[in-house]
Amino acid sequence: MIVNTMVEMASRAEVIAEATARYRTMVRESLRTAMAHAEAQGELPRRSARQRADDVNAPLFGALATARAGSVDDADRMLGSLLGELRRWARTGG
Repeated sequence: MIVNTMVEMASRAEVIAEATARYRTMVRESLRTAMAHAEAQGELPRRSARQRADDVNAPLFGALATARAGSVDDADRMLGSLLGELRRWARTGG
């Protein structure tokens, strides 16, 4: 429902646009915190947590929008690819 509202209503209602911006900021900051924590714990090599979070944020929202559009299998593949990339970072220092 959140993705649907973000995609279809944010441009039409200021209150929804503001809530959408807050939600996207919360997700982005949560990803940054998670990446920084993983780097601090040695689960990921040191790199910009901000850049890693941005690298994850775009395909995550893309998968959410794809699923909302009715292509759950495609969204699942997208998330599987993202997971593979995260694992590659952990193995190779990506």
